[in-house]
Amino acid sequence: YCTFPCLISCLTLFSSLLLQVYIGINSLSTDFSSQKGVKGLPLNLQIDTYDFSTGTNRLIHRAAVQVKIFCDKGAERKMRDEDRKRSKRRGKTVIDSKSKSSSGTVLLEK
Repeated sequence: YCTFPCLISCLTLFSSLLLQVYIGINSLSTDFSSQKGVKGLPLNLQIDTYDFSTGTNRLIHRAAVQVKIFCDKGAERKMRDEDRKRSKRRGKTVIDSKSKSSSGTVLLEK
């Protein structure tokens, strides 16, 4: 349940033990446009650790990360597109470095 109503989505866990929390993020297909399916939908995740044992509810630690959610096949498509772009860039630099400049064009008759 959320103890901070000003936040959009939150979950509160109370424990005196060391916790490992696994987070699964589900999204609707309508959250993705054709571009966001390839680029990924950025979501910000923030985890705050408070000390409730002293009664002060003092913030001890805050961690934040941005995760990107991809639609089905979106991450694979993004990697494939990036590889294709890199190989095109590499191909252009190889072609440019092999070509030599000349002062004129030589025409040969066959």
